[in-house]
Amino acid sequence: MRHIVALLTKFTMLIGVLYISLTVFFGVSFLNVLGIALLLTIVGYALGDLFILKRFGNVIATMADAGLTFLAAWFLADVFIDTPANQFYAGVSAAAITAIGEFVFHMFIQALRPLKPTQNTYNLNYGTEFGEELSPRQDDNEDNK
Repeated sequence: MRHIVALLTKFTMLIGVLYISLTVFFGVSFLNVLGIALLLTIVGYALGDLFILKRFGNVIATMADAGLTFLAAWFLADVFIDTPANQFYAGVSAAAITAIGEFVFHMFIQALRPLKPTQNTYNLNYGTEFGEELSPRQDDNEDNK
């Protein structure tokens, strides 16, 4: 169930990003944006979110997803956009906006992932060498003597 929620969230985000960067600025049709978003969702989720995010962290996974979006928008825009300079700028704008969205999306994915029962979520090692002298209970111990 969490994979379905994650895929739908990623697909929705990519539709918005690609609509802004390709349709509004460069006139690519919305149907083509849906196809590119579907392709990027499947490949990006399998490669970036399930493999790279687990092993290398959020920053590397964000860079990988932004790079994938850049390449896909650049190469697939060749069919839809006439001038090569506009194809490059379409890829750059799509990758830049996607990087922001993917960074937040990866935090969402990590929040959906359940913690392992053996994983220590709290680090309570705050003791110091002189912690006993600064203990707030020291005064209580002297009063009880």
